[in-house]
Amino acid sequence: MSDTPFRASFTSRFDRRGFLQLSALFGAGVALAACAPGGTAPTGAPPAVARRGGTMTVGMPNPTGPVDPVTMTDIGAVDTVLVAAEYLTFPKADGTLEGRLATEWTAQDARTWVFKLRPGVTFHDGSPMTADDVVATFDRITDPHGGSAGLQSLGGILSPGGTTKVDDHTIRFKLDRGYAEFPYLVSAFAYNTAILPKSYRSGDFVKGGIGTGPYVLTSYQPNGRAQFRRNEKYWNPDAAYLDTITVQYFSDSNAQVLAIQTGEVDLVPSVEPSALRTLKGAAGLVQQQAQSASFQTLQMRTDIKPFNDKRVRQALALSLDRTQLMTALMDNKATLGNDHLFAPTFPSANQIAAQVEQRKRDLAQAKRLLADAGHPNGLQVTLTTARVFECVDHATLVKDMAKEAGFDIALNIMTAEQYFASGDNSPWLTVPLGITNWGSRGSASQILEAIIVSGAPYNSAHYSNRALDDLIAQYDNTTDPAARTKVGASIAQVLHDDVPNCVSYFKNQVRVSAPKVGGVPAGPGDFPDFTKVFVTA
Repeated sequence: MSDTPFRASFTSRFDRRGFLQLSALFGAGVALAACAPGGTAPTGAPPAVARRGGTMTVGMPNPTGPVDPVTMTDIGAVDTVLVAAEYLTFPKADGTLEGRLATEWTAQDARTWVFKLRPGVTFHDGSPMTADDVVATFDRITDPHGGSAGLQSLGGILSPGGTTKVDDHTIRFKLDRGYAEFPYLVSAFAYNTAILPKSYRSGDFVKGGIGTGPYVLTSYQPNGRAQFRRNEKYWNPDAAYLDTITVQYFSDSNAQVLAIQTGEVDLVPSVEPSALRTLKGAAGLVQQQAQSASFQTLQMRTDIKPFNDKRVRQALALSLDRTQLMTALMDNKATLGNDHLFAPTFPSANQIAAQVEQRKRDLAQAKRLLADAGHPNGLQVTLTTARVFECVDHATLVKDMAKEAGFDIALNIMTAEQYFASGDNSPWLTVPLGITNWGSRGSASQILEAIIVSGAPYNSAHYSNRALDDLIAQYDNTTDPAARTKVGASIAQVLHDDVPNCVSYFKNQVRVSAPKVGGVPAGPGDFPDFTKVFVTA
């Protein structure tokens, strides 16, 4: 099989730094924090009985780019749009999908998908949502000349003209290639795919009155706040409980945490681990947790010395105490990783992970592998990362752990702007050894094709395995769940053995709210569902 289908996936995408505003930096630096699928509430439970009326203020990162569904790339913009706009599907707390503007979907084969649209849905201006609007939405975001950030998800998978109307409430997608997890690409995990009116023009969203969701944007103040009111004609009568929602923007996560402690805001959808520690012992706040697909790679350049020798990569992987990393960095608010990228929230991930033996720390074997690779007296290397999330603490622990196996690691700590600089020589893509943060995705294919496939632009390990490329293509083209699990296990085993990236843990999502706030699912990822949120007072 040729690698052409994968390379085509990335030919029209926007620049790498824009991509990383969400996937690695999340705009203003709000990270996925650190346990149970579906969510738990270790510091008290949110109210369970909904009531109508009242207001709520949500703390979000200040958008660093346009608040526009078509072009947005940062989490502040994305979460603002989520209050008013909707997708064909939407992720539940455990990472599975439910219908939102679509009621059902079927795969005729891995390339052909048919979606039934929900009847009786209107846009905020009162006009009906029809198949024509859906076709226009996907033609708009797949237009290679339209400036859409949606090409990061759909480039090489769906082209203009690939979305067609069957009838007013039925849509057919004809993909450029097979993609068995396509329903995730019409959900918030592909956040530019929010359904917009056929007449939509760039910049319209912040003017207000755009979307089908439970709340209508009434005003937007850059670097300040956004105001929403209830959509009185929302299609779901058992939703849209609040009178108004205010989104208050903050320049950093510490300011958000202070605001939730002082009562300035009622909900912070995501809190990073370091900030979360300051909330220990804080009275009157509720923390909800759920597994997510966010992780950090310890990536090793497989095309240059010394990490072009698999034994060196395996030695470094064997030097890590993953349980200690989870405890020290995540306060155990994470799921153990095994270097294969199948996050616990991905479809069939648990069955796939169970077929790969968990890598454990083995210093004796690590030293033997280093000696066999020609480094009996140890190896000097430099580890580069950025001052974002827990990356620096992660690097420090790796340095200390690997020293016992014979690695002499020097740390090179950069600012985020330096590490993720634009251009082909961006450090995160070129250093021999680095640590990079990755945000949640909905499916394994989304991450495998971003950082593993030969020639992928975010393949910071410069890893190339044509046989594995074939397996990933087979995985994408297989719709039978049992067959997909079998292929997925093969992919996981290859990644575990070749270990171009060490993945020691998958972070948990943490949402923090005032005790009066209910109806916000604990997960997944950074995509809060405001549909049924309510307050008790």
